[in-house]
Amino acid sequence: MKFFLTLTLSISYSSFLFAQESKLIDEANLVKINIIDQQNFNYEWVCEYSYEILKSEETFELFLQAKKSYPFGYDSTFSQLGYIKLANSVISRQRKEWFDIIEFKPSDKRVKVDNIDKSIIYKLIDEINNNDTRHPFMILNRLGMDSVWIDKNAERLFDTYKPNHQDDAIDKAYCISCIKDSLKAVRSSLAFISLKNTYDYPNVKLEFITSKDTIKVVTDYPYDLSLPWTINDSIISYNPQISLLLSRILPANRYSNKERLAGNKDLKERSFEEVFIKRLIHKYCINTEDQ
Repeated sequence: MKFFLTLTLSISYSSFLFAQESKLIDEANLVKINIIDQQNFNYEWVCEYSYEILKSEETFELFLQAKKSYPFGYDSTFSQLGYIKLANSVISRQRKEWFDIIEFKPSDKRVKVDNIDKSIIYKLIDEINNNDTRHPFMILNRLGMDSVWIDKNAERLFDTYKPNHQDDAIDKAYCISCIKDSLKAVRSSLAFISLKNTYDYPNVKLEFITSKDTIKVVTDYPYDLSLPWTINDSIISYNPQISLLLSRILPANRYSNKERLAGNKDLKERSFEEVFIKRLIHKYCINTEDQ
């Protein structure tokens, strides 16, 4: 518990300092929110939705501004390489293949999609303003799995998620002690930001336009929850609540990042606790040489 005590004191102090500063986003001055929800398929083809959120008296209104579909753009250094004719031929063929298989009809028609409850928007702003989430070791806490929760649920987690085919190879008491180990738990939480092989790469951009400033919040990380987020090109946030709240706002479109942000693209029916505990058991109870 010493690690978590030091961590808590450090975070409390940083929170105190942050409280003395102005908020990144002041909801009272909010004019509108722009959202780009984009998938890049193997750096060959791009599908993009652009949205606008406007405040009304009773709610927030979500509008689809446009749907775009276009070839991925390479930088100039690529075009200066040798074998450019061959490269262009391969790229053109691959792009045509993507164009043929992607079921996406571009449109510039502005359409109202939905009403968004004010509480969701204000909660999203609060989570972006939250200074306690600038480090990856806060991921578990923001998913509701702090040290108290882990200690209370350690035996249940082991019994539920232990690998049955290796029962005899695992010492239950030792593994439960590993689950309760704060440092091991923090290290295992990095399962949520581990790179995965994929062919579709996300790019999600939010612009909070206020009467005084524009705050940009961006991610292009391909794993579930798409952590971390970059705020104004300088602040890094590992807050999964930003992703989860945004997933509630975005419409369910085929080429949207909604499921990825919700943690459902690769996790499917698996819960966050399952991903975390299986990573911990595999790392510390089975592959003990990793310790």
